[in-house]
Amino acid sequence: MEKIKIEQNPQEELNSKEEELEKFLKFRNSSLDARHSNDAKIIKEKEAEIKKLKNELGLDVQEEMNKKKELIANSKNFEDLYKTLEHIKSIEGSKEAFSSDRLITIIEKIRHKQLPLNNITRNLELRNKVTELIKNEEEDKTIRSSPIKKTGTIEKIKSFFNL
Repeated sequence: MEKIKIEQNPQEELNSKEEELEKFLKFRNSSLDARHSNDAKIIKEKEAEIKKLKNELGLDVQEEMNKKKELIANSKNFEDLYKTLEHIKSIEGSKEAFSSDRLITIIEKIRHKQLPLNNITRNLELRNKVTELIKNEEEDKTIRSSPIKKTGTIEKIKSFFNL
């Protein structure tokens, strides 16, 4: 599929085309015969342009969302996730947009059990990633605080094998 270079923001261009069509329809209804074949041709062309722009805009938005989702999914720890969020800049939640700074603050509060997990948006699978990283962090803490004494372990292994 060949992409057309768009000089202005795709959403602005779409709005402009819709306004242009609306103005033309108002003009046509007020001063021209609606059955005129040239009018119908122009209307079809404008509608086709609008449909094409909507499709392009929809694809671009979906591609961008998929890239952001992948970046978040590839975060191995909170440091990676925070760098990713700073790169993304903001994420749309179901009710509002969250800046990267705000998301990081919320995640830190969740990590320290000052907020429940449902305070983080599910968009872009962010809540799932935070859940996964918290679980990994807790598992690491459990391993580090294991009751197995680290001192003397090598000596026990050596004596077991008579080394």
